[in-house]
Amino acid sequence: MSQIQNNVLHNFIQPALFMTAAYFAGTKRFIETFPGATQNGLLLSAGIGSVFALGSQKFSDDTETPYNSLARAIISLALGAIVAPYAAKALKGRADISLPAALRLTLLESVFAGALAGISSQMPTTTPPPPNPTLQEIHAAFLKESAKWEALSKEERGAKAKAFYDADLLPITARSDLEFDVDPFILDPDFDSLSANQLRWYYLTPHIWSELSIEKLSELAQTLCDRNLTTIAAMSPAFRDALSCADGPLHLLHPYYAEHPLELWSLPNFHLFQGSLEKKRQKIPRINDALKASTPEIIAELSERAVRNLHERLEGRKLKTKWEHLQPNQQEAFNLRFAAFGLKQL
Repeated sequence: MSQIQNNVLHNFIQPALFMTAAYFAGTKRFIETFPGATQNGLLLSAGIGSVFALGSQKFSDDTETPYNSLARAIISLALGAIVAPYAAKALKGRADISLPAALRLTLLESVFAGALAGISSQMPTTTPPPPNPTLQEIHAAFLKESAKWEALSKEERGAKAKAFYDADLLPITARSDLEFDVDPFILDPDFDSLSANQLRWYYLTPHIWSELSIEKLSELAQTLCDRNLTTIAAMSPAFRDALSCADGPLHLLHPYYAEHPLELWSLPNFHLFQGSLEKKRQKIPRINDALKASTPEIIAELSERAVRNLHERLEGRKLKTKWEHLQPNQQEAFNLRFAAFGLKQL
């Protein structure tokens, strides 16, 4: 039974039924059945019992069954029957009722209340729909189960991502190759005005930052570094590669590639990028010098692209520095990295 049906039944139908029963019980045809009572006395008893029944609803809830409600109504009517004789005396002759007559009326009203409970038990139960989840709850569900995020369409992901972005929630970083509708995002934002989480949406979602111009990408990288949200070294290889061009943020990239020259020489366009990077700056070690100076710790941190590039060059003997020129600990470190990416050990 719905809440509306429950309110109508107990607030209107049930009291009206009790009062109607008392009215007809007090007619000339039936009044003799209730010795010591007048019609007004019966109506008084029914009225007091109805008031008690209405008040008892404060102790009910949505889980109450029709028969629990019936028991509550009968108790209320019985209390009304007990109080009615005393109330009648206070009215000084305007209503008369004895306790036996009041209790007999209670039995009659209980029959009607039982019939009403039987009818209400046959009515379909309506369960209110669960409340709509909040945006934060939806976001938490996607963070917990990335498969749900992956199951969305490109358009749905874009729309929900923009809603999460506007609410300053963390980006959903599932598979980076997921199709992503970036239309809702501003591709010429003022990065200085964005929160840390909003900046992360641009930085950690390839389908967003790949749509940015190199100028905006450089501005994003600068803002991320200025706010200590990441460093050039901690950036994903794909993001760092996108920055590594003649128009990229050379002042940010130069210190990184000066410290990680083997990463620079593994770039496909390193010959176009190298001159711009070194212009008016210190020279970056050449690949042979960097290879000889590499320690096992440096080798262990090389990206997959750098490892594959060096494997091809060392195996094909395309470098001045040959495999046999490397120290045993360097060879061991390189072979570990080669094996990690399924490459043949040298």
